[in-house]
This record gives sequence, C-alpha cells and structure tokens, in this order.
Amino acid sequence: MVAVLAPVAGVALGSAIGDVKDCGEEVKVDVAAAPEIAPVLADYAKSWTATAAPSKGVCVSVEVKPMDSASVAAGFAKKHGVDLDLGGSPVNRVELPDVWVPESMTWLARLGGDLKGVLAADEVSSVAESRVGLAVPESKEGDNPPTGSWGDATVTARDPRVDAASLALAIGSVKDSKAKPSFDADGLEVVSNAQWMIHNKENPGDKWTFVEPSPPLRPFDYPYVTLSKQDDELRKATEAFKSALVSDKFTGPLSEHGMSKAGPYPQPVAPEDVEAALKQKWA
Repeated sequence: MVAVLAPVAGVALGSAIGDVKDCGEEVKVDVAAAPEIAPVLADYAKSWTATAAPSKGVCVSVEVKPMDSASVAAGFAKKHGVDLDLGGSPVNRVELPDVWVPESMTWLARLGGDLKGVLAADEVSSVAESRVGLAVPESKEGDNPPTGSWGDATVTARDPRVDAASLALAIGSVKDSKAKPSFDADGLEVVSNAQWMIHNKENPGDKWTFVEPSPPLRPFDYPYVTLSKQDDELRKATEAFKSALVSDKFTGPLSEHGMSKAGPYPQPVAPEDVEAALKQKWA
C-alpha cells in the first residue's frame, strides 16, 4: 500500500494588524503543527489576525509551519536532555516553536508530561479531534474487510514509536486483547479521519474508505502546547490565539478537513499504558 501521507507543504503568516498605524509593537507567534492540521490552522490564523484589533498598540502575527511530531518531539527531547526512543527512525532538524500542536497527547506523555517543567502541561487545550480507524482502498473492499473488531483486521505494521495512529492501536490492544489485529506488509493502513481525507484529495485515482472497527481507539486530540516560560507579551499572544481556536468559529474549517471541535480539555494519557503499548511486538 501507499505510505500514509507526505508532509503538507506551505507556511502561512497572518498579522492582527488592523490599521497598521495602530501597531506600536508586533508579537510573533511561531506554531509547529502536525501536517494534517497545519493548513487549517494557517488559514484560520490569516482570517483571525486580519480582524483582531490591536491591544494597547500591540499586534499579533501567527506563523504556522507543518512539522511531523516525531521531529519536534525529538528536538525538544535533545535540547532538554530527555530520552525519547524513536527506534532509530530519521527525524528532521527543526527550530523549536512557541506553540506546538502535535496530533496526540501521547507525545506529551512520552516527554514526561511537561518535559521537566519546560512545557505548560497544565494549560494544554485540545483544538481539534479526529477519529482513528482503517483506510480500505477501493481495490480491497471485497477482500476480507474488517467488519467487526480490530481483532478481525489485518493491518500494515508501523512503528508506534513514531506513528501516533499505530500507537493509538497499540494502547487499545493493551486495554483489550481482542483489539490486537493481524499484521501483513500488504495490510490496511491505520489512519485518522483527517489523514484519510487528505489522501483522497491528493489521490483521486486511489481513494480509500474510512472504517472504524470496535472498540473505538483514542482519537487524535491535537493539544495546543506552549512553553512554561515566555515573556508576558508572547504569553498573551499565544493565549489569544488559543482562545480563537477553541471558539465555535473554528468548527466549520475543522469539519471540512475531517476534524471536529474537541474538549476543550484533552483526555489524560496514562504513561503506563503508553509504556506497555511500546513494549509490545508489532510485526
């Protein structure tokens, strides 16, 4: 099968400048986001910053860059001396952001929750949610489709140390042994609904059907993660953008990309579940 998703290209920069003469100072917020949500955040940042009024002469600009979560997590871990096992998978060298929006809270759990106090874990909000299931190519819809539980399915084994959807499945099988599927190199892809939609848009000749075997897996919850130590103006700017993302106005753009409004508070991840899931053999 075709590998799930190449990174989405593009950067968006929006500025809450209103009338330029009203801006005595500009605060820039750098956001690194999982590739499937980055375009949604970028488009919304443009519209939000175009209409947001300056506060006491201070304007906010938001730059959103698509970055795979494994690379950002590896960057944070290396800088702050935290051991993060990615199984030797290659990662990109990234510039660490002011705000990080990975696809799942499991990434924070793997960084010890707050990365030794570096991340403001107590202030995390989910800005979106996307269900995790199976992608069934049209060519395989008649070949033993997963009609019941995950235990009935045959999936392509991907390393849960770098693939959040595979980790969601691994955690699910820890909690329910009947949820562990069979594995085959030609099996079905475990993806989020958002990733499925992107694939179908980019590959009209190789469309997938999205199915959700039981039991339901932990969905992607897209936590909005900030640093615990930021100057006052940057903190106000990151909080203002977060407030915009958890508002009802963000619901429409999300639904167009296979996501829905979440939370606002993400479901906690038990570190012991993640640890047990990563110890399983997946092949």
